[in-house]
Amino acid sequence: MKKYEIDWNTLIKAFSTDKQCFDYFQRLKWGNGFICSRCGCTEYWSISEIKFKCKNCGYQSTLTTGTMFQNSHLPLLQWFRAIWYIVSCRGAVDATEFQKAVNIGSNRTALNVLNKIRDVMGQIEREKFSGNVYVDYFSVFTRTKKESRDAYIAMTKEEDNSLRIKMQLKKAYNTADIGRFIENCISEESTVVSAKVNFYGYYGEFDKRLPHNYRYKVSDKIGADNKLLITNKIFTYLKDRQLINVHQGSCSLAHSERYLSECCYKFNRRKKKPDRMFNEILKFMIRN
Repeated sequence: MKKYEIDWNTLIKAFSTDKQCFDYFQRLKWGNGFICSRCGCTEYWSISEIKFKCKNCGYQSTLTTGTMFQNSHLPLLQWFRAIWYIVSCRGAVDATEFQKAVNIGSNRTALNVLNKIRDVMGQIEREKFSGNVYVDYFSVFTRTKKESRDAYIAMTKEEDNSLRIKMQLKKAYNTADIGRFIENCISEESTVVSAKVNFYGYYGEFDKRLPHNYRYKVSDKIGADNKLLITNKIFTYLKDRQLINVHQGSCSLAHSERYLSECCYKFNRRKKKPDRMFNEILKFMIRN
């Protein structure tokens, strides 16, 4: 599967100039008109194409003031290209390929832009799962097999029977660590389903270090390798789509959590078109 065949024509038709980016950005930020971020006034003087002065309080602001693009030296057109490239890649993005495709000056800047967008993906996915949630873990490779780590995975089914996932690096091999993952990703009063080994201590008793206010259930769907069968199906999908377990170039262990955010975001939106993901990320970056 080729994951870097990007349909740039779709983006260019909508945003071929900086002005088109400014106009679209302004509509997403203010809707029908200017709103002063300090006093809420809707009347202004235009100082430049992207700089405004409030008629009421005199506060001067730019189009990107109060957004995640504030203080960025990267042109909006390049930001648009960066977001489009990431959501158009079916697999996980390699920083080196990303830098070349978007024409960003340095590898460090490219990685910062990539990680910022990955952070947004993680924030969009921050809502906790509820109901019946399956929990397991598997090995994640970053740069080399010697730098491999395990990652927890939480899986749940939506009302339409589609699967959604959350992942987080395993930081320690104990029940308290999986407990923190449960608290971070799953709402209280939910039923957490997993293999017996994840819930019980050395003496075969339920581990009291697991967080309270959850119901725990041992799964009866265990394969020969002691993995939940549902995990194997998802892992196969992630591997086939090159979202996981692939060489990531500049993706070291320090950036692995962000890499997992991209993986979860794309898996959970596997049936959505790039333009919908593009708008979702852009709106979030403007309004947060």
